[in-house]
Amino acid sequence: MSLKTSLRPLIPDWLLDVYHWKLSALAAIRYGFPTRGIKVIGITGTNGKTTTAHFTESVLRAAGYRVGLLTTVSFGVNGHIRPNETKMTTVDPFLLNRRLAEIRAAGCTHIVMEVTSHAIAQHRTFGIRFDTTLFTNLTHDHLDYHKTMEAYRDTKLKLFATKPRVAIANLDDAEGERFLSLPAERHYGFTLTGKQAPKTTVISAKITKVGAEGSHVQVQTAASESNFVVPLPGRFNVQNALGALAIGFGADLPIQTMIKGIEATTSVPGRMESIDKGQPFRVIVDYAHTPDALKQVFEAVKPTVKGRLIHVGGATGDRDRTKRPILGALAGKFADIAIVTDEDPGTENPLDIITAVADGVRRGQRPKRIEGKNFFVVPNRRDAIVQAIDMAKADDVVLITGKGHETVMAVAGAHVPFSDRQIVNELLEHR
Repeated sequence: MSLKTSLRPLIPDWLLDVYHWKLSALAAIRYGFPTRGIKVIGITGTNGKTTTAHFTESVLRAAGYRVGLLTTVSFGVNGHIRPNETKMTTVDPFLLNRRLAEIRAAGCTHIVMEVTSHAIAQHRTFGIRFDTTLFTNLTHDHLDYHKTMEAYRDTKLKLFATKPRVAIANLDDAEGERFLSLPAERHYGFTLTGKQAPKTTVISAKITKVGAEGSHVQVQTAASESNFVVPLPGRFNVQNALGALAIGFGADLPIQTMIKGIEATTSVPGRMESIDKGQPFRVIVDYAHTPDALKQVFEAVKPTVKGRLIHVGGATGDRDRTKRPILGALAGKFADIAIVTDEDPGTENPLDIITAVADGVRRGQRPKRIEGKNFFVVPNRRDAIVQAIDMAKADDVVLITGKGHETVMAVAGAHVPFSDRQIVNELLEHR
């Protein structure tokens, strides 16, 4: 157990809140409140934040703006992107404000950033005036920190309580309307099911065709109807694209300019990323690490599999333990071959986490799992990926989830170099 973990129960919540607030205020003062005069777009929700942010950045750049980007995956200024290797989405307030100052110095007019519930609770965004806020969805995650889904939701609602100029929400999420009930100059909702909301401009869409190049979408507003292609697979990525369109509508951009930006976003690192080195099977790497995200990835991939779906995954340590068997059960339901392995154990015993996930696999809604035949426990993650690649035959799909873009693994309080994407590339090149 780390010193931080052991000391936390001894510190009253009110004192910790004051500490976080003062630290964030000092950071904002130190860097001169760097977002003043810049339109800041804050994206929150359990899943979809990163891809929505990348779609949005592309839409704004297509309109000719200079754009700064702060996501789980990357930090960038006007298309010059470098990896975010901190394993944090909204980083600590001093690093956050330093990066915001760099974006301001580069002459950016807009900043697109993910905003996590942890960041909101710990005041990391102190001093940032959000022009636009967007809510993607609310699903099972971070209950180790927030304790209940209601507390998790209410923390995210605080971002919308800042009275942004534009407030946007996914109306297909059960909490969407709640986020649009807070004051803003403009309210926008997006939907794939035709949902409506009071005093809200609704962007409604339907998927007309699913092909190798992505999802063909027809989008409707009160004023127009347009057709375009979302070049990333999955229904959830259509929702992410609609969120970016709503941001564009809030900025009064022409629809064709927005479509150009959406269609230019052909990949996001570690998000449904296909790695192709000419092998006769597909390999997909994705960051999905919550039950809802993993379910959506499985539902997007499974119908496209001609052979077998081979899944490699696990669960993180030092986080919500209740989701571990759920993640395993999803693999047990959807995968033809399930390989359970290590995944950022942190300060916990990796085998305890693996056991919890493996128990879930055995309860999956599939024919009986036979260890050594259609179910494997491989504690070393590299060995698990090697086994999946070696097992794959023509028309199979190898799906590796949990780490996505990440280049390090959290082990025993340290960050050890590790990249699913790099390992897959090396294995396929030498295959």
